[in-house]
Amino acid sequence: MLNKFENLTSYFKKNEILAIDLSNEVVRAVVVKKEAKEVVVLSTAEVSKSPPSTPFARGEALDNPQSKELLERLGNYPKQAVLVSPEVKLLTAELPIPSNRKLALDKLQEAVRWEAQAYLDFPAPDGLFGYQLQTTNSSIKEEFFKNVDRTGKTTPILITAISRQEYSRLAESCKRQYINLQAVYPKESIFSIGFFLKGLKIGPQYAPAVEAALQELKVIGSGKLGINDRIPLVKRLKVRIHVFPLVTVAIFALGFLIHYAYIKFSFWQYSSRIEKLKVQKT
Repeated sequence: MLNKFENLTSYFKKNEILAIDLSNEVVRAVVVKKEAKEVVVLSTAEVSKSPPSTPFARGEALDNPQSKELLERLGNYPKQAVLVSPEVKLLTAELPIPSNRKLALDKLQEAVRWEAQAYLDFPAPDGLFGYQLQTTNSSIKEEFFKNVDRTGKTTPILITAISRQEYSRLAESCKRQYINLQAVYPKESIFSIGFFLKGLKIGPQYAPAVEAALQELKVIGSGKLGINDRIPLVKRLKVRIHVFPLVTVAIFALGFLIHYAYIKFSFWQYSSRIEKLKVQKT
């Protein structure tokens, strides 16, 4: 009973995240918790293909007995997870827009898709994208600023991309392991982590997973490099705005019918009472 309660409450732990780093030979996982201004590594685990000389096939990294063993080694872990996958492409680009010009979210996303499409091995409409503006106060490693135009005539940006089909496959794999996929991140190390991680001591092999966890917990970066397939509420409202008048008319019609039915029922009641009174008087 206690384990079931812990599993249920793990869905609501917003300050903890499970990060899983996928690769061909080894799968690594970390559980990271944010405590005020500190970040604590609660647990780590890794498994490799047996025998090691035969790497995981594409799509197999989570759908195998070793993955169940990996999660068991972590002990109590949150059910909200992010993945680090080689399927996520990382691109650097400069949008032909002055850096001091602010764009609406939908226009910025369209510009990101336009810049990335030449480097993708799938059609841009079939892709999911993330982005991060390359500003000097965003903890991005200096190597990403080497060839950046600093005149302000363009907007330097980091772009992440994955095919919608690949993302769906990863999400389904997570469901089979009873975890909820929040976002997928690239394997490249992008940010400089300038603070000490408390808890367990970890090696550099866990850096991609920890970095993804820190982005998802909004400790570093803007959080937009992580890719998911969720549609923002504002966009959903814009897409379905034409439904609102129909809903209004339907509610008005329903109210009118209920009111009409109530009047008819009341009239029938009073008519019956009048007839009874007439009989009694006679």
